[in-house]
Amino acid sequence: MTLPRNFCEHLEWRLSGALSYARDKSLRRYWCDGILDPELDADNWPVLVRQSRQLKAQAWIDEGRTKGQNATQRIYQLTINLGPAAFAAYVLGNSLDKFVPDSGYDDWVFISPDKRIVEVWLL
Repeated sequence: MTLPRNFCEHLEWRLSGALSYARDKSLRRYWCDGILDPELDADNWPVLVRQSRQLKAQAWIDEGRTKGQNATQRIYQLTINLGPAAFAAYVLGNSLDKFVPDSGYDDWVFISPDKRIVEVWLL
């Protein structure tokens, strides 16, 4: 299933903001340059989302420049964990935008550059 474009853009901005506040200072140069649908449409079939309480997607992550090197963008696998309120909104077919946490902190984001995965937790 396709994720709503406005939700993807909202998540992209909030994720970028959260990374700029990352406790791991090496991640502060990272930012999200877009959220894409998952590789397989079946990953977000409603029956699977209701069981796992997760949405799958892909994120373009720019790993920023380091001295003497060019910026690098890579596709990361993105797991969007639905908290209780976000899950209820999903079941009702409502927007998930307001359940994306504030971008002023990063405790709702996990990123592993080595494995190219990002995981976020919605409210």
